[in-house]
Amino acid sequence: MPARKVDDPLVVTPVRLPQSVVTQLRAEAEAKGASMSDVLRSRLAHEAVKPLGRPTPRKRAVAAAAPKVDPVLLRELAKIGNNLNQIGRWCNTYKSEADTVQVLRALVAIERRFAECLSNF
Repeated sequence: MPARKVDDPLVVTPVRLPQSVVTQLRAEAEAKGASMSDVLRSRLAHEAVKPLGRPTPRKRAVAAAAPKVDPVLLRELAKIGNNLNQIGRWCNTYKSEADTVQVLRALVAIERRFAECLSNF
């Protein structure tokens, strides 16, 4: 393999290989006291390309249909969530203020009550 030029940086590239090839590369790397990358680079410089074909796509989990919710209720819940986020942001900004602890306690109480309401649906 030709020497790598200084201005030719190494790039990490994920590759799909059969398990048997990976096992063989690991064994060869261990036997030679080298990394798998070193073994792969030396092999790439000497062997012809043998395409493995296209990878099979992964099956994605199908999300369950969202339950029907009253749009007015959903908008109100979004408003409440936005207000809680603003209060949380205030707490993070003014952490040293004495009121922050009280506000955080109130937020935790609201969160618990909200969870109770959601568990009823």
